[in-house]
Amino acid sequence: MKVVINITFGLLILFSMACNNKIMDKMDTQKIDRIEYRFTDSSTPPRYHRSYNIVVSTEKIDFSVDVYGTVLVDTTFSFNKEKFNILKEKISLLEELGEKISKGATGTKGRDISLHEGSEKIYQLYWDSLNKVSDGTNEFVKSIKDLIPDLGGFLNTELPER
Repeated sequence: MKVVINITFGLLILFSMACNNKIMDKMDTQKIDRIEYRFTDSSTPPRYHRSYNIVVSTEKIDFSVDVYGTVLVDTTFSFNKEKFNILKEKISLLEELGEKISKGATGTKGRDISLHEGSEKIYQLYWDSLNKVSDGTNEFVKSIKDLIPDLGGFLNTELPER
């Protein structure tokens, strides 16, 4: 029984890798010059709500945090082509592009990854908190979030009093 389970699990991993390779075969990752990750949260009241955007390119990382449109943090970190190329190598972890959302759901968290060649968006994956993505996609997201020093501190930025 264990052998059958191990063989089945192995085949699932190979199939998953084959699907990801098909995605990568369709795009020239060398031409990608911008990677964007957006986290939106509409599951909490404004006092605790934080959405953020990370835009990574060969020279810089633009990072912003907002509360329903009120910008709390808007900063830029320097970056370089070598580190960007290391991040691009992880693109193969991403799953098939598309949308994974629960229709009619409100008060969820949303995540969006997009890859760009100049002004053209060549890949986009969007999902809400009611849906799951692959471990590879989660690992790619972690790689992007790890680029922001003290991400937690930025997300704890106080909302200005009105």
